[in-house]
Amino acid sequence: MANLPPQLSAEHATFSTANHDVHRMRRNALAKYFSRAQVSRLEPTVRDLAESLCNKILVVGKGAPFDLTTAYSLFTTDVISGYCLGENLGLIAQKGWKPNFREPLYAQLRLVYLFRFIPFLKHAGVAMAA
Repeated sequence: MANLPPQLSAEHATFSTANHDVHRMRRNALAKYFSRAQVSRLEPTVRDLAESLCNKILVVGKGAPFDLTTAYSLFTTDVISGYCLGENLGLIAQKGWKPNFREPLYAQLRLVYLFRFIPFLKHAGVAMAA
């Protein structure tokens, strides 16, 4: 990630660290969470959530059309939140497709383009968040 232009890098972030040694140190700290054994332990949870999603799609799909990317977003959020927090957020189990974090996440990611062409906005955003 050292090739990122300065306006896109975040100096204290894990993924966009410019210094290779710092990146390696941060990557090693996270490596145990993505080992083969750890991912294998997660497989039954992913399978159960995938089955729940399929059942929900079959039930909801009989009604009005829906955005499939929203359904996959619920699945992804439940898998990641379950892994990180020990208990998923239960988004697949809810009646509809909302709340969903897909739209707010994409709204944040769209800002990257603004930061690239108007770099002072990144610093203004960081200053406002502090």
